[in-house]
Amino acid sequence: MGDGIWIGAFFRGPDGKYWFNIDEDKYISLSKGTNYCERDFTIADDGPLGEHLLRSNIWRGVISSPDKSTRLAVGDPVPIRINQ
Repeated sequence: MGDGIWIGAFFRGPDGKYWFNIDEDKYISLSKGTNYCERDFTIADDGPLGEHLLRSNIWRGVISSPDKSTRLAVGDPVPIRINQ
């Protein structure tokens, strides 16, 4: 699939590194009004321990390519905790 509407997610570690999984980005359909979308987010085995804010964005463009897409919406941050 080429350009479309897609949802991505990430969190930023204490060192400033972005953690994401582009294999779980996905195309979605939106209609006028309020929309509800789900997207998996798997944390890498070497992800930093502790508390983080998981963030999601809705984009129009090439999936998993923010540099080739336009951000349409930003979701509220969701607190997560990564334990051993």
